[in-house]
Amino acid sequence: MAALLLCTFSTFAIAQPSPEPETPSSGVGPVFTPNVRPVMSVLRVDGEIRIDGELTDAGWRRTLPATSFSETFPGDQTRPSVELEAYLTCDDENLYVAFRVKDDPARIRATLSDRDRIWNDDYAGLLLDPNGDGQQVYFIAANPLGVQGDTRSSNGREDVSFDPVFRGVSSGNNLEILPSFTGSQVGGLTDGSVPESGFLNERVQVDPSLNVKYGITSDLTADLTINPDFSQIEADVAQVDVNSTFALFFPERRPYFQEGSARFLRQTSRQFFFKFQYLFRV
Repeated sequence: MAALLLCTFSTFAIAQPSPEPETPSSGVGPVFTPNVRPVMSVLRVDGEIRIDGELTDAGWRRTLPATSFSETFPGDQTRPSVELEAYLTCDDENLYVAFRVKDDPARIRATLSDRDRIWNDDYAGLLLDPNGDGQQVYFIAANPLGVQGDTRSSNGREDVSFDPVFRGVSSGNNLEILPSFTGSQVGGLTDGSVPESGFLNERVQVDPSLNVKYGITSDLTADLTINPDFSQIEADVAQVDVNSTFALFFPERRPYFQEGSARFLRQTSRQFFFKFQYLFRV
């Protein structure tokens, strides 16, 4: 699934189609009426859409914007201070989402930060509820500089370690082969009691491993692991442990331990499950 995020807005808002404006008794301007249960009709793409931040492609011609967004913070179902339009369309393989925001560029807040550190900036995003039951929801967003922010919420718990691929998304096959090689070498003094005895290096040790995964169906996956290396992970986020009485905590990013993490209510139960799974999984 591919998504296009174009702009930002400075207040948290809920998308909704344009309601019929009410006219006050004074006859001066329309009264803002929030739509608490919005419904939006999505028309399929009728032409080409390029992921370039422009809404001039032929594929956007039939797309009607969702307007009359309502502010939920700091206001409560009030008219937002920023004018916002959202567009949604799709084809057989992709979901296309675009935002058009009218705001003073001098007021826009954006920082070039690490992923998932955009929540104090202006950003635009969408909530995806693939099952339509509100039990597992994905939030995908970006700030004006293109820094990504994404979370997964399940059973009332938000997981910031969820990192989908935004751009250049292509459908994958059902076979995944993940080989790895870990090398190590140990050395030390020939005689620990004599500093001048010389330094001796042992032979380099190579530890290969292989993980093969095959998706039989959408609900059934065969997973074969030979000498698994569970330490494969992206570079840890820089943290400072000076004058700290607590151990450092790093979000779990390893793909093996990410699978099935949304099914558990508490972090402790998830950690227990993965320790159990580590001992008994083949």
